[in-house]
Amino acid sequence: MRIILLTSLMWGLAVAPGPGRYDAMTFEMPEDLFNWKEEDFEKRFKGSYGINSYLEPELDVDNFNVYEGVLAYLEYPEEAIAFLINGMANINEQGFEVSATLNFLLGNFYFETNDHSRAIEQYISAIHKHPDFLRAYENLGYSFMLNDEKEKALPVLLKAIELGSNDSQIHGLIGFLYLEKELYLSAMAAYEIAMLFNPRNNTWRFGILQCLINLGRNEDALGVAEEVLLFDPDRAANWKNVANLLLRIGRYDEAAAHLEVMHRLGGASYESRRLLGNLYFTDQNIESAFREFLQLLDLLSDGEQLNDILLVCQGLLIHGYAEEARTLISKSREKSRQEDLRLNAMVLDLVEGLIFLETHQLGQAESTLARVLEVDPANPRALLAMGEVYLRSGKWDQAVLYLELAELNPEVAYDAYNNHARLLLGLGQTQEALEKFRAAYSLDSNEELLEIIRSLEESGRLMP
Repeated sequence: MRIILLTSLMWGLAVAPGPGRYDAMTFEMPEDLFNWKEEDFEKRFKGSYGINSYLEPELDVDNFNVYEGVLAYLEYPEEAIAFLINGMANINEQGFEVSATLNFLLGNFYFETNDHSRAIEQYISAIHKHPDFLRAYENLGYSFMLNDEKEKALPVLLKAIELGSNDSQIHGLIGFLYLEKELYLSAMAAYEIAMLFNPRNNTWRFGILQCLINLGRNEDALGVAEEVLLFDPDRAANWKNVANLLLRIGRYDEAAAHLEVMHRLGGASYESRRLLGNLYFTDQNIESAFREFLQLLDLLSDGEQLNDILLVCQGLLIHGYAEEARTLISKSREKSRQEDLRLNAMVLDLVEGLIFLETHQLGQAESTLARVLEVDPANPRALLAMGEVYLRSGKWDQAVLYLELAELNPEVAYDAYNNHARLLLGLGQTQEALEKFRAAYSLDSNEELLEIIRSLEESGRLMP
């Protein structure tokens, strides 16, 4: 039920801010480093055990014999490592040089066993012996990344590109490293090349999305976010990212629809429910907004969020939705007891004071609001509401005092000027009322108020 704060001398109350803002939520981007391992990574990595005689060092007989022998252990990396170490030692003992290919293969087996420090040593040895060893640079870059040596990884990966690598993972990792350095245009260029080689990899698409967001190119970012969603529509976070960007460009109805899907997919959070409630409220879909606000109680995790619900109640009351606010405040009290969370006493008094006012319990409203003003004498909502209490009680001098104090605060100045003007008009002080209306109009130049001012200027009274 909607109740507007009115007196017999007042025709309406100006619209105040809603119970929340369109604060964008956080974007959700993949953080797992292993996301760069594409679906066929293992298959491609296994392929690096072969020999590319056109680009890589040739093998003499002794090195070839060791290479051929280790192929029997491809599925058994520990045994392969032992075999290679023994075979390479024998080559050294015979006074021959171990081929860079064997160092590379040994590095690969260490890589498979997650011994990336030893893998790095072998890849570096392979590169020293054969400076244009492309696959060694590629795998060395991977090893540096997995060993959390990102600064070392970047020049190695760039060298792989220089030598002709067309692996999407190499380009994507370069994009990731540039992104970490906040070199967004360079990162985006690398990610875009990675996408050419593997357009289904959403990790690289997320990289492009993050670059565009950081560059403030929201329209372009929206297109990429929708493409991410197309490839992975069952992930709630993808719907959230699109909703965030729709909010940034003012497409609120579409943002609300995407948030609804996100919630159905299990991605609801306190912030997303709060935001969706705000969107519905501003669209005057109060039933849906109230449904979202009620669900906040099941999602809150701390006292700060519980007290945020008090602000929702305050917003509902400001707009005249007393029953909804009363229900929400009652459930908030219950939640406070259940979870042993403390409600802010002053804000609680303010909300309950407004409820008393709207239900015409003026004595209780006065005493409750007085407690607020004892703690915070300049509280704008309490000053405005106390002025309303005295207006309804017919205590004009006290009403004027509180309205004049409220006029000093920009948050409620429009309402205070408007209410004061209507009080003065009801008391027959037309010229003084006109000045107050003009002050209100200077804060919000709406057509309805302009008509009131014109009517008073032309005839000295309000025209029907």
